[in-house]
Amino acid sequence: MPKIKLNPAISSISGSLGDIVFRRAGNGYVIICRKPDMSHVVHSPAQLAHQQRFRLAVHYAKGVFSDPERSCPYRQAGGSVYQRALADYMHPPVVEALDLTGYTGRPGDPLLVRARDDFEVIAVQLCLLDAAGTEIEQGPALRDPAGGNWLYLAHAPVAPGSLVRVRATATDRPGNSATLLAEKNL
Repeated sequence: MPKIKLNPAISSISGSLGDIVFRRAGNGYVIICRKPDMSHVVHSPAQLAHQQRFRLAVHYAKGVFSDPERSCPYRQAGGSVYQRALADYMHPPVVEALDLTGYTGRPGDPLLVRARDDFEVIAVQLCLLDAAGTEIEQGPALRDPAGGNWLYLAHAPVAPGSLVRVRATATDRPGNSATLLAEKNL
């Protein structure tokens, strides 16, 4: 492969110009090649879904970047607001655990949720269902500032011997959500 010494004025060139692509190699070299022909590439459904999700993430990040109020939490975290918002959109939250050990079916019993996100979980919603799938109660959990867990206090009484299914849903800033189900015989 021929090597060309570039003029210092254009030595940091990258991108494309017509059908020519300028790429920067890790060793400081600039690689010049033809633009790849992607016209015959057939993307899989998973690749198309990922591309669509990335387009939505870019749209979200641009909106956050242009809105001082929405960009404030990302700005406070440091680094690029756009990059943080883009990454936050691409990584949904995870509900790691649903602790029902303190729940006995009485009002005031605690249900604990451990949820995490690459940036921030902003809400956790719990829904309690009976064995037939009928809703017993639902509501928001409160963030425990000390441990990163979320606490929900039951409101409705449930008869002993009943099966209760609990659905915990965590939501992050872009609106991504994750759900975890658990059940307990009282």
